[in-house]
Amino acid sequence: MNKITEEITIDVCEPTDNAIVIYTTRQMTAQIGFNESQQFLIATAASELATNIIRYAQKGVIILKYISRVCFI
Repeated sequence: MNKITEEITIDVCEPTDNAIVIYTTRQMTAQIGFNESQQFLIATAASELATNIIRYAQKGVIILKYISRVCFI
């Protein structure tokens, strides 16, 4: 069973929104416990997504979700 423990929605429609995506992604991944290298890689992927939204779709939404897995034994 999966449980969403945190969800953040970021509207993306102008280049400055990319900075918000990077910052928010780094904060969320740090809170979860990823090391700095992992935070950088995940934030880079989110940044690329934001850049493509701005470049090709002009506007969109990025939803960051932290999903924990609950196991019952």
